[in-house]
This record gives sequence, structure tokens and C-alpha cells, in this order.
Amino acid sequence: MAVVGFLVLVELVSGLLQGMMPSLLPRIGAELHVGAGDLSWVSSAQLLSSAVCVPLFARLGDMYGHRRLLRVAVVTLAAGSVLVALLLGIGQGSHWGWTDARTLGLFTIAVVACAVWTRVELRVAEPLVDLQLITRRDLLPVYVAAFMVGVAVFGAQTAASLFVAGPPKLLGYGFGYDTLGIAWILLPSGLCALLAAGVSGRLAKTVRSRTLLAGGGVLMCAGYLVLTALHDQPWQFVVANCLIGFGTGLCLSAMPALILDASPADRTGIATGIHNTTKTIGGSVASAVFAAVLTALTLPGTQVPTENAYRTVWACCAGVALLVTLSACTVRPSSPATRPAGQPQPAAAA
Repeated sequence: MAVVGFLVLVELVSGLLQGMMPSLLPRIGAELHVGAGDLSWVSSAQLLSSAVCVPLFARLGDMYGHRRLLRVAVVTLAAGSVLVALLLGIGQGSHWGWTDARTLGLFTIAVVACAVWTRVELRVAEPLVDLQLITRRDLLPVYVAAFMVGVAVFGAQTAASLFVAGPPKLLGYGFGYDTLGIAWILLPSGLCALLAAGVSGRLAKTVRSRTLLAGGGVLMCAGYLVLTALHDQPWQFVVANCLIGFGTGLCLSAMPALILDASPADRTGIATGIHNTTKTIGGSVASAVFAAVLTALTLPGTQVPTENAYRTVWACCAGVALLVTLSACTVRPSSPATRPAGQPQPAAAA
């Protein structure tokens, strides 16, 4: 019972860390005079570090015990939180441009490093990340869906917070909310995701997990389409995000079940770790892309995004959510009845 309580506490802390950043971004931008595009990199850095650590800890947990690695993770989290609290500012890099030699050089280095790492992982006997799992016919669509969910959920967080904080009298959009107001208006979305996670456990007894994943993608797509068209009033923003939140909850509940059904018994740890990493990488990539959108579409003479910039982000998220549904349709069908008796429905991974 103590173990369960500790795991619940870890999940709560994880949710707090993920949820506090979008609410704080407008205040960070105002205090440090940072534009909307640059603020997206704050979330991107957090997601990138998570993407690196998840497969590492998943594999080490399989090797040395998950209990021991969980302790290491908690201590590291505490140390990192103290370090962040002591930081006095965030450095802002210079704007180089997409065709600058330095930018192209960084892209080249990233591609080469990824190719070398992939070759090494495929050749060693005990890889840190079993890339052959990703290419399995029954797992690949789930990982693609996880990437798309990360794009649609994490990528839009910064844009949502900045839009809500925008002063309507000056910009013609937004609600002028402070940090607390942003947290309150985003709260219903999180509650809907939690509700969906609870409902999906019962639905999984009669509905296939891939159907839940497809339905979640449809709801997310509908929510973003509503948000693209209707965002003048707070209640419109809340309704749209409730659809997105409920769809997200269904997706996050269905994907671990699909992965556990399809992955080998001795690779479940790394298989679920790859799922979380893929989802996080999707959010990191989306943060970078949407940062470029918010930086490119600005009001004349300012770094403030136009309303069309936010519409573009939400429309992209709607299209990506539709890809989640399409990926779910290609998953090999598996019935809950095929799961061994007594095996519980996997919990949603945040």
C-alpha cells in the first residue's frame, strides 16, 4: 500500500511540474522581455530532457531494478527543482535565421549523430533502446500515434497560455488573464482528461483499445477545430479544451494497453519507455515548429503574435489529431478478452 501511495505522489508531482509551466510562461516573458517564439523553447527544453531520460531509466530499471532507479529519479528531480529555484534568469540566444550556416550546421550534426546512434543501437547485443521494437508491425502505429499526441497536446500548451494572457483591448484577442486566471481556465481540460482516463478503464472491457485511441483522436481534432473558429469568449475556449482534454485522456489510456498487448514480456519496460519518449519528442518538435510560427506571424514592429498565428497552431494540431485516428485504424485489432485473466488495465501515462 505504501508503494502505491508513493507512486501516486510521484504522478501528482509529475503533473504539477508539467502543468505549472504553461501558466508561468506569460509572466516569464513579461519579466524577461522574451517573445512568444522564444518562450516555446522553455517547454521544448523540458520535453527534450525528458525524452533523453525516459529510455535511459527504463532500460536501467530492467537491468538493476525499477525501485532503485525510481529513488534515483526522485533525488534527481529534487536536486533539479532546487537548482531551478536558484536560477535568476534565462539566457536568450541570438536569432540566426534558417539559412544561416550555423543553423544548417547544427541540423547536419543532429542528423549525423542520430544516424550513428541508430547504427550502434542496431548492432550491439544489449541496446539501450531496442529500435527493433519500434519497427514491429503491431507497435509502430502506436508509436506514431504517441508522437502525434505529443505534438497536439504539448506543442499547443505555450500558445494556449499566451493567447489567454493577451490583453484584448490592445491586441484584439485574448482575455487578459494573469497566472492564476490561466491556471483556472486550463483546469477543466485536465479534469476532463482525468475523467476520460477513469471512463476508459470500463470501456476497455467492451471496446477495443484501438477504438478508444481512434475516438480520442477524433475528439481532439474536433476540439481544435472549434478552438480555431471560436475563441472570442472564455466559455468557448473552455468548451473546446474540454473536448481536447477528454480526447487526450482516452488516447493516453489506450496506448499503454496496446503496447503491453503487443510487446514481448521481457521488453515491456523499454517498450513503454519508448512510448513515453516518442510522445515527449513529438511535443518538443512541435514546440520548435510552433515557435517558428509564432515568431513569423507577428504584429508589425513587435514580437507579439497575430491572431492568425494562433489559428495556424490550432489548425495544425487538428490535422495532427486526425493522424492519431488514422494511425489507430492501422493497429492490429486486439480484444480485451485476449489479455490474460486477472491482468489489470494499464493506467494512463502522463
